[in-house]
Amino acid sequence: MRHRRLTILLAATAIGGCSLLPGFEDERPSPLTKPITCRDGADCQSKWSRAAAWIAENSNNQIKIQNDSTIQTMDPVVPGSGVVYTATKLPGANGAYQISFHATCANQPSCNPPITEARASFERYVLATP
Repeated sequence: MRHRRLTILLAATAIGGCSLLPGFEDERPSPLTKPITCRDGADCQSKWSRAAAWIAENSNNQIKIQNDSTIQTMDPVVPGSGVVYTATKLPGANGAYQISFHATCANQPSCNPPITEARASFERYVLATP
């Protein structure tokens, strides 16, 4: 009887195994709460500058790439010790652009700040009125 309960418990765990344990962050990037869009010109220049400023201010790593479409930090000197941030600006229709944010951390449980918090902070900062 005891083995049957254990088997049922293990089966339930396997079926529900997609849920995360408290304190462990999902490795899959979640979408931004609000898409960051901008119009060609001053609107995009302002938001893209704010994206670059947020990454520079919040990363422990130096900027590896910074151009009109990509901002990315270097990998941490000690692997697994920090977050790598990437922002991209992709063109859409009629002079519109979308700015996306991605963060990776090799050691998810010790990611500081947690990726979801970094994503929310980035979004608020870029969308804030200058």
